[in-house]
Amino acid sequence: MNNFLTVKVNGKNISEYVISGYLYNGDDAERLSQFASKIEEATSYKLPVIENEKLSEHNENYIFLDDTNTDFTNYKIKVENGNIILFANYYSLDDCIKAFFADILGYDLESGKITGSNEVNVTEGKSYTVPKSAIYSKEKLMSVLGELYNDDSRIIVGQHMNQTVPIGELFDKETKDFVEGCGVEAAMYGWDCVGPMIYPHNKRNINSGRVKLAYQMIEYIRDGGIITLSTHFPNPAEENPQPGNSIKHPFPRGDEDWQDLLTEGTEINKRFWGYVTQLGDLLQIFKDNGAPIILRPFFEYNGAWTWYRMIYKDASGNSRRFPPEYLIKTWRMMYDYFVKERGIDNMIWLYSPNVMKRAKPEDYWVCTVTYAYPGDEYVDIVGVDFYPGAAAQSDPTELVYAYEDITRPTGKIFVYGELSASDNRTVGDNYTFTAEDYGNMLKYFAEKGVKAAYTLAWSSFDTPNGRVKLTMHEMSRGKEFYANNPGFLDKAATKKLLYS
Repeated sequence: MNNFLTVKVNGKNISEYVISGYLYNGDDAERLSQFASKIEEATSYKLPVIENEKLSEHNENYIFLDDTNTDFTNYKIKVENGNIILFANYYSLDDCIKAFFADILGYDLESGKITGSNEVNVTEGKSYTVPKSAIYSKEKLMSVLGELYNDDSRIIVGQHMNQTVPIGELFDKETKDFVEGCGVEAAMYGWDCVGPMIYPHNKRNINSGRVKLAYQMIEYIRDGGIITLSTHFPNPAEENPQPGNSIKHPFPRGDEDWQDLLTEGTEINKRFWGYVTQLGDLLQIFKDNGAPIILRPFFEYNGAWTWYRMIYKDASGNSRRFPPEYLIKTWRMMYDYFVKERGIDNMIWLYSPNVMKRAKPEDYWVCTVTYAYPGDEYVDIVGVDFYPGAAAQSDPTELVYAYEDITRPTGKIFVYGELSASDNRTVGDNYTFTAEDYGNMLKYFAEKGVKAAYTLAWSSFDTPNGRVKLTMHEMSRGKEFYANNPGFLDKAATKKLLYS
């Protein structure tokens, strides 16, 4: 037996091939070179490594490493048009490479020995199933939320993830910081999908950073955590939206822009559906892997800080409302696209307006937070976003009004879409609000009759006056928050509920 393999693909010698790839961190030359070295070790042929972007300039067949598979339960070795494609995901590519050498070539990478015939003719690919434990269902998550909503002694505590950390580093950093600051794993994480939708819609954006983040969130769900995604879409009236700013700009033409958004074929309509499609590509990953999530679209629509706001100032400076049909139709169109057209039915839809002050009833409609409610068929749970001060100084009246106004007519489970201390109590050296204060605030509101299945604290952020510390692990006394309050559920507790 010779020391090297003779490998042919549909009769063509592998010596005529090149190696290329599309990997998470770009076309990782070092990793591709390592693969090329293993091919040379097994066959004696030194195959050229070609950058993916330049592959079309070459006429040779290729062996292609692709780690953009969004089905995290498998990897594949495919032969297409004479090319060999190792199709895996960010975490399973190494296993896919080992399977290629062991099962296709009959070569043991560890010992460097041929384990089968030294003449191999590759004619078809193989698929492999990655062993993974089952994931709880959407129905089970709804059941647990209902159980906790009706239990005044327990509530799920969640944390929104920072919007400024690069996607590829985000989940590792957030989970590490939370455990260090609170001593436990968070029961829920939230993420706002605005950032990736502003960047160019290309394969690397969709199938690289977002795939890694989706993989990490799905494995977190598998281990008993809960994920909620919010959707601060960029303003579709802007041709070149900028991260962090576009969502805050109002429609410049008001009613005309809303009409354009709802009219097929207009520039605003096409731009908006481009964003919706990108979001669908992300949501599809969770569907394909059987992972339920909570989706919170168009949140805080009754505030004055988003383009999809339902309140605006007229020429005289008076507050006016857009017709609720604008947002209702937009919500329903998006729901039908995701659920009915694409079959993404693993989501719990959360309707979550903002708690507004009743100082001017003619300007604000907090007593009717269902102003643009899409309808029971399009909503699974309801909630509000609320930013009071310390519990002892907070007037819960507005929250109680909003709670009653949104739960009585709908009969839905209530949650805190966002609940954090008001910004002016948490900036810079004046910071006094702790995680224990947050806990006391939850108890205080519960005593006033507000029942909630979960709460989500927003992420911290920097301002010219100092850092706004909204994150549980940055508020200090996070460990005491959990240690002294067994009713504030962490991931270990939710796992028991979700897999009971």
